[in-house]
Amino acid sequence: MSRFICILIAVLCVLVPTKLVSVVAQNICPLSSVTVDQIPTGRSVASKPEWKVNITSECFCTVLDLTLLCPKFTSGIEVNPPVISVDKDGHCVVKTLNPIHNGDSVVFTYAADRIQFQPLSFNEACS
Repeated sequence: MSRFICILIAVLCVLVPTKLVSVVAQNICPLSSVTVDQIPTGRSVASKPEWKVNITSECFCTVLDLTLLCPKFTSGIEVNPPVISVDKDGHCVVKTLNPIHNGDSVVFTYAADRIQFQPLSFNEACS
């Protein structure tokens, strides 16, 4: 019986630190490490102002699967290049061919009344 308890304690000691490390590693960078800036281009499309959006990562890890809050954004709003799609929950998913590295930006334009984009979630790849 005492041998079983010793083995069980050893297994728990190995599993618990591993679990803690993986939980901490999921949220190394805060949401504020991804910024969304936008400026009017001065052009209009179908009587709507055009906006240039610049999404920049200041996370030292690589940002993957970035999702933004984007109230009033609909799939009918044309985005150039087409890097935004609206998911079933009404959030904007940033679709890029490459992950977003520290200092990289994703830039696009859209024509509509100004939409308040805000980072909602992302995954990280740290090396």
